[in-house]
Amino acid sequence: MNETDYRDLLRLLPVIPILVTLGRTGRITETAELLNIPQPTVSRALARAAAVVGTELTVRNGRGIRLTPAAQLLIPRLQAALAEVQAGLDEVRTQSKQARGRVAVAFQPTFGEATLPLLIRAFSLQHPAVTFALLQGPRAECLGALTEGRVDLAIVAPVPEVTGTLGAELLYAEPLRLVVPQNHRLAAHRSVRLEDARTEGFVVLGEGFGLRSIFDDLCREAGFKPRITFEGQDSHTLRGLVSAGLGVSVLAPSGVDHLTPVTPVRWAGRSW
Repeated sequence: MNETDYRDLLRLLPVIPILVTLGRTGRITETAELLNIPQPTVSRALARAAAVVGTELTVRNGRGIRLTPAAQLLIPRLQAALAEVQAGLDEVRTQSKQARGRVAVAFQPTFGEATLPLLIRAFSLQHPAVTFALLQGPRAECLGALTEGRVDLAIVAPVPEVTGTLGAELLYAEPLRLVVPQNHRLAAHRSVRLEDARTEGFVVLGEGFGLRSIFDDLCREAGFKPRITFEGQDSHTLRGLVSAGLGVSVLAPSGVDHLTPVTPVRWAGRSW
């Protein structure tokens, strides 16, 4: 584009909305009303546009006007240009509304297998510009990080009692099951009670983990004190210890059991 063409384009830009509206209505009066401008402004805009183009864009037709072949050729191009500009504006506005920044999340190890990755994936599809910082640890550590403001969100179980400005919501509920080795005496039972395993050695998470506190409560409700044979830091380790015949455990179903079944381990019992 040379300098003359650029100057002509600058002169034409302010009247493009008028020309496009006129092409839609075919009447100066209606064009002025739609754009909320005086009729003389429309007439002057047509004169300026004709001077830039180098030919008349309208001719009188009785008491109205008629678009010339030049206008009929030009106006569709102007409509397409405005549509492109509008599409660009919409895209920019949509992008500007997208969330940005970093979300710090603390979570217990049991949520790292399936729950947290699925949540992050779903959120990232809607807000791809957001990044995540992850802190994995026991329930008490996760809640401490949240209270101290080191993370924005903590995913823990069970749902904690909160005070002050913090809030808590139940994300989902899942069953707990007794996990036993493949050849265990309870493996063939369709259902068992927790007290049926009272003489067993239990493989459990360490103190401070949410599932450990739930397990301790369940045993108290069942009326016995469990014999702890091993304490681990994640459910994968517990499953491995159980499969090796080193005890039984109470765990939630694995989020990926349907993909990679742990064949030496069987589920026995109903949900608690």
